[in-house]
Amino acid sequence: MDYISYSARLTKKQNSGYHVATNLGAFAKEDDMADCVIRSRIDPQIKAKAIDLFEHMGLTLSEAIRIFIYQSVSENRIPFSINVPNATTRAAMRDARNGKNLEKTSLKKLRKNWQMHAKNNPK
Repeated sequence: MDYISYSARLTKKQNSGYHVATNLGAFAKEDDMADCVIRSRIDPQIKAKAIDLFEHMGLTLSEAIRIFIYQSVSENRIPFSINVPNATTRAAMRDARNGKNLEKTSLKKLRKNWQMHAKNNPK
């Protein structure tokens, strides 16, 4: 199945947000095309928020996922930027997962540290 084309058009709908008109393209041979089920685990609250968001755009969750996949294939990459953590952040994440280098703190202490950091590192 060779991917041929993909396009999407975002248009303003009267009083109800946006509508996405899609053309999800075609495959080399139509009789080769079959439905494929993709399963993924996700937090139920995030799923509900995504459903609300995409309904506002005139899409189902399945259509939004399909658009993401087709766009990724079309661009040969994830179609938005993802910030990759630097080495220090990766090490801290690894330590946190393994329960290492942790210290007790409070919101008050975190706020104080944040304010001090912001004062010492103005934009």
